[in-house]
Amino acid sequence: MEAADWKGLQTAAKMLRRRTKNNKTTEEMVYYISDLDQDATRIAKAIRDHWSVENHLHHALDVVFDEDKHGYYNKNGAANLSVMRKIVLSALEKAPTKKKRSKKAKRLLAASSPAFRKECLKFLF
Repeated sequence: MEAADWKGLQTAAKMLRRRTKNNKTTEEMVYYISDLDQDATRIAKAIRDHWSVENHLHHALDVVFDEDKHGYYNKNGAANLSVMRKIVLSALEKAPTKKKRSKKAKRLLAASSPAFRKECLKFLF
């Protein structure tokens, strides 16, 4: 990259990301750049908010579709299924039901009820 590619750069941030899973902690240093002039507090909040959304989506995909249990050898196939699951999850969230139901319950209802499945299809795109 050339210096001209960085024109307008206002902020650079360095953050230590720590993750604990199965009693094992890993750390990773990550860097962010932006053309917005922000202070450290606002940058940190924006990063946390972004990862909160990502973690919520991943949790929903795992609960509704057991996504973590599936091992894929073909990266293109895995990416395609991931996109499809996100589209379906969005449709399930938007489809109304008479009683309050979880997304997982809506998925099972869509599998067994042609009428509800048709209702969900309205929200696909």
